[in-house]
Amino acid sequence: MSFRSLRQLNNFGLYSRAISPLLPRRRIAHVLHEDLQQHLAAMQIKANLLKENLGKHPATQEAGWLLKELSLTIQISRDLTNRLCPAVLYVIGLRPALEKAAADMEAKFGLAVRIKGQSPKLGSNEILIFTFESVRELLMNVNKHAGVKAAQVRIQKEKKRLTIEVLDRGAGFDSSKNGEGKFGLFSIRERAEAFGGSLGVDSIRGKGTCVTLTLPIN
Repeated sequence: MSFRSLRQLNNFGLYSRAISPLLPRRRIAHVLHEDLQQHLAAMQIKANLLKENLGKHPATQEAGWLLKELSLTIQISRDLTNRLCPAVLYVIGLRPALEKAAADMEAKFGLAVRIKGQSPKLGSNEILIFTFESVRELLMNVNKHAGVKAAQVRIQKEKKRLTIEVLDRGAGFDSSKNGEGKFGLFSIRERAEAFGGSLGVDSIRGKGTCVTLTLPIN
């Protein structure tokens, strides 16, 4: 085998490592959308017909309860599908998807996230999903560990590189002592490097943290 073939095989291995965590999510999202949600919708139609046919029968109340539970289950399934593989990523782009995730975080946790920059066109859906998931995970770190109620995301495109910074003015940590494992940063760094990118961490105790994700744009 030639050196060129070995290098291509190595590059393919790195790429496979980067996208492999994304594939099960896509499959699960597909099953949820195409199978589970379709079955639930069919059950909802049948339950609605049952309620109408029951009229004033005492079981009408139970049929109404069943309809409400089915509606709630369908909504939970849709929310889970969106978290696994957000459709807005493919339709509108990175920034709108991050804005929706930020709005959800503020509603659930009280974390106000300010997003600056425009939605760049990325080279592949795999990089798009990885970027979204990484930023969302970094914001979850802010919510869990920083002890603040505000964070900022900066999106910048320079030539063929995308740079995203996630900043907070919270508790921080000593980044020189390799705190990446504790906060799940090592996994993001490893996958970023497999895509040909990098992850930088600048954090000082009591002054906050800036995590910089850099990825190639084809």
